[in-house]
Amino acid sequence: MQDKEVRSLIEAKLKKNGIIIRNKNAIGAFIKLFPPLSSLWQVLSGAQDALETERGRITQEVILKFLCALDEKLEGIITTQQQDDTFQILLESVRAYGDVTGLKACTSNPELRQLFSQKEVQVVLSDIQSLGNVTGVNLTVDEEVDLNKHLNIKTPNGSVKFNPGEGRNITFGKGMKHKK
Repeated sequence: MQDKEVRSLIEAKLKKNGIIIRNKNAIGAFIKLFPPLSSLWQVLSGAQDALETERGRITQEVILKFLCALDEKLEGIITTQQQDDTFQILLESVRAYGDVTGLKACTSNPELRQLFSQKEVQVVLSDIQSLGNVTGVNLTVDEEVDLNKHLNIKTPNGSVKFNPGEGRNITFGKGMKHKK
């Protein structure tokens, strides 16, 4: 059984129940939650005796509702980013054996440079349980970069805000040139 077969089955069940998924990436993300596809396939296909089939039907409903909730969450994040021109990283209810970092980048990274010059950046970490370190932003300053918009970092241990004034900016690594 392939991902395509499971995806087709999920889409057919959603269509049968009159449920519309707006973000097609939600189905792919959902499938990745179940490493052995055979278990998901058995639940969705209901290929067992009558009692197990009914249990499978109920489980199908729960799984499809979970998929819809995932879709709504993804849609909400995308809508939020499009509406208020803020780049937001939100990590909540994370359980990890290692370190947890909201944003890790180098100031020489072109995408980071563009992000810092065009959008407000908000990094929020909440309800994090980790055996390692919890870090809002890990910024390696290897080249001068200007922060033209607000940068807000909130973690369970505290928060920090960089708020350049109107027409001003904050410069990280003033005078540094990137060494290749």
